[in-house]
Order: sequence, then C-alpha cells, then structure tokens
Amino acid sequence: MNIDKSEILNPENGDSPAVKLALAETHIIQETKSYLESQGVLLSSFSSKARSDTTILIKNIPYGTTSEQIRDLFQPHGELGRVLVPPAGTMAVVQFERPDEASKAFKAVAYRRLGNSIIYLEKGPLDLFSSEPVQTTSLMSNSQLPVVKIPEQESTAVMEEDLSLSSGTTLYIKNLSFVTTQERLTQVFRHLPSFSFARVQTKPDPKNLNGPRLSMGYGFIGFKEVESAKRAFKSIQGFVLDGHSLHVKFAGRGTEEGTSSKDQDGMNSKSRTTKLIVKNVPFEATKKDIRDLFRHVSYSSRN
Repeated sequence: MNIDKSEILNPENGDSPAVKLALAETHIIQETKSYLESQGVLLSSFSSKARSDTTILIKNIPYGTTSEQIRDLFQPHGELGRVLVPPAGTMAVVQFERPDEASKAFKAVAYRRLGNSIIYLEKGPLDLFSSEPVQTTSLMSNSQLPVVKIPEQESTAVMEEDLSLSSGTTLYIKNLSFVTTQERLTQVFRHLPSFSFARVQTKPDPKNLNGPRLSMGYGFIGFKEVESAKRAFKSIQGFVLDGHSLHVKFAGRGTEEGTSSKDQDGMNSKSRTTKLIVKNVPFEATKKDIRDLFRHVSYSSRN
C-alpha cells in the first residue's frame, strides 16, 4: 500500500501499529470483494464445498503481479475464459473453457516460482460466476448524467422537513464504483419522486487517516414513501453508474415483498441494539486498541 514501515510503527501518529494494520487489512478485503463482485463473482459460493473442474484459485502471488503474467502462466495449457487479479494482488482467479485443460494446467503450474514467491493452487468453488463481468467505462460529465425513468404518477406535495423514514423506504445499493461520490449518487437519483437522501458508505484511508475517506463500494438511497421506494427499486436495479451495474436490495428496516423478517444480508430487521460483540481478540489487545479501531468507523442509525 506504499506505506513506510516507520509510518506504521511511529507511536506519534496516534493509532497503534495493530490498529493501522487492522484498518489496512479491512480496506484490502473490502476492495477485493467489491472487485470480484463487479466481475460477476458470486462470493457466497466460497462457502460451498463443491469444487469446479474449470476454475482455479491462485494464491501467494507476489505483490504487483498482473493479469498478463497470470495469463502467460496458464495459457500454454489450454483456452482460457476469465483471468481476474484484484487491485491488491493478493490472489487471482483463472477460468478454463475445458475441464481436461484445467486439470493439465493445475498439475503443471502448482508450486511454480513466480517472482520471489511459490504460488499455490486450489480448485475454485462450483458456480463461482453468477453473471458476465461489468465493463468499466469512463466517467460521464455532469451534462451526460443518466436519468432513471419510472412510470408517471400524480404529483404529491413533498414536505420540506426531514421525515422519519418508515419500513421499506430505504434501498441498499451494492457494487458502487469507488469513484462514485455521495454528491454524484445524489445528483443522479434526486429527481425520483419522494427522494429523501443518498449516502455512500465510507471508511478511513489507511494511507492517510486524516485525509478524505474512501468509498466502501455500497450505499443507501432513502425515500419518504414506501410506494416510491418500490418503484425506484425496479428502475435502479441493473442501472449502470460510472461503469458499474448497480445491485439493489431493500435495507434491513424494510424488506422486499415475499421475504422474511430477515433482510438479504441475514440481519434481523427488528434488531435495535447499539452493542457489538468482538471475538477472536488477541490477549495483548487493550481497551484503548479496541476504541482506536472502532472510532474510525462511521455509523448512521439509518443503516
């Protein structure tokens, strides 16, 4: 991440080295997840024990490895489909067109040296890919902002004061581009009927904790009326913003029709607790370490 060791270990920077490393690791994990989802990878498939005969996971690759280098390793053994290397370069994914070629490549490439590392291979989970990858396009200027069209309805008076949003009025937006800002999200969707707010969830920059916050790749769009949220849900689903096809769900306080009381991410919509249980904490961690770790997290009750 281009951070000097002295910057991590310097006690005068405020946070302990453990906190800085934890924040950096969280940043890399979220960045990798967002990248894989944008390329049509179904993250839930990693929990399955079923293995694919055509997909290979490449681990322990050196930092800076490019997709071209990965392709050069595997292409001599067969016809490739997708070759994915997330921005952090912690792992890679290769998909072959034929199972026999994937098996031959697995045997030939396993434990080969790449740079200063020995690479490890593992068969990828079955049904790893859920869709075609999203092609990244250049940002549109403000004069070319896309417009989401929804069916006409009778105009209603919108109250100016901030209203308390009821169940089913907040949409959870996934697969946001990291370049999409809160202002940009608001500008694109603020024309929708009974629009209330748009928010991009952010986190501290591990390279500069006092600098601008970074997008986490998801956000929320709130409405003042349930019906408006339902109509917007259908219109925004699959909408391409800054090169990313948006995935939309109803936020935890309001679920889609036909779903249970738990939202799509498994969180109980009736939960109102403000406490978290933190597990697997190292024995040497102190209360100050835990406070420092969580004071960087921005949380809004609307979530």
